[in-house]
Amino acid sequence: MAIPTTNVSFSSIYNAINNPDHNGTDAISLSNFRGQTFTTGSPVPASGAISIDPDFRGRTPGSNLIPDGTYQFPPTAGSDSIWHIPYYGLYDYSQGGMIYLKEDIETATDTVGKGGHLKGIAFQWDGYTNGYRRDNQTIKISHIIGDSGFPDPGYPDYRTLALKNTTTVKEDFSFWTYNNFSTFIDFDIGFDYNGVNNILISWENRDGDWQSGYGRVKGRVIPSDRSHAWYRDNSYPTSSSSNNKGVPNIKFKFITP
Repeated sequence: MAIPTTNVSFSSIYNAINNPDHNGTDAISLSNFRGQTFTTGSPVPASGAISIDPDFRGRTPGSNLIPDGTYQFPPTAGSDSIWHIPYYGLYDYSQGGMIYLKEDIETATDTVGKGGHLKGIAFQWDGYTNGYRRDNQTIKISHIIGDSGFPDPGYPDYRTLALKNTTTVKEDFSFWTYNNFSTFIDFDIGFDYNGVNNILISWENRDGDWQSGYGRVKGRVIPSDRSHAWYRDNSYPTSSSSNNKGVPNIKFKFITP
């Protein structure tokens, strides 16, 4: 679908590039489309001035999806220890929320403004007894409008974050942890990342019992508000907590459906 040659609006550019079409409410700017490729000519500049002419009018977009593959963020893994994320085995129940920015995904995939079908993730586990098992696990992923970090204190229902497109990508599964990036979680339902917003990955540990042998994940402790932990014995956590953490190292798996 080509961008119109007359009456070119931000929405018409978005609709030519993306599926589904713009919802009519989210803000759009030309900078959202930096790096966009077309069937002929140069891509939209990644920096500097851009304009309707000559960067968009009448042009036919090329593929705007992240290529299939596995991508690590950060490319050079952080070496800090991050505890209690994405779950905390010392407690019967726990929840971990992790925010990854649009810019993080662009850095990992070496793309700008591209969406993709996220089909799996892996964390860099450290210090676990190999084969450490948790049952009744659930992972949900959402787009976040605007926010780039957790408030402190924060609530496990994410009431202060503006979320959309929340998808339960894997539900009620058993998970065996092995150290480093050796344990990949393949989703039952993929998440359609839009290439525009930050994302929230929420891991719910509803095992119902604690177990020794748990460890941590590797990452960066700064910025500290990019993940948050909740944990409780006997029942699932519902109250706020002041457990901001850092940025866990992660691998994303994008696969075109």
